[in-house]
Amino acid sequence: MDRWRTRDGEWTVETVTLAGTPDNRDGSWLRVRRLGYYVADVRDAAGMACYIDLRELEEVEHDSGTDLAGQSDPDTGRHLGGGPA
Repeated sequence: MDRWRTRDGEWTVETVTLAGTPDNRDGSWLRVRRLGYYVADVRDAAGMACYIDLRELEEVEHDSGTDLAGQSDPDTGRHLGGGPA
């Protein structure tokens, strides 16, 4: 799974795959979160640009299977995902 975040950790984006949705939204999406809370699922960078300045995004290095929930940004101490710390 690919993940990006703003340098301050306020915004995170990850690729997600939806299946069996009642409104036929199956497929790959970009999940946008702010301070760990769900904001939107968008299809492309244009959709993300409604929420985030794309120039501020950087790729998050991660191990296979690593989840951002429960982790904090080492620079700011801000919680990265899964709701408030």
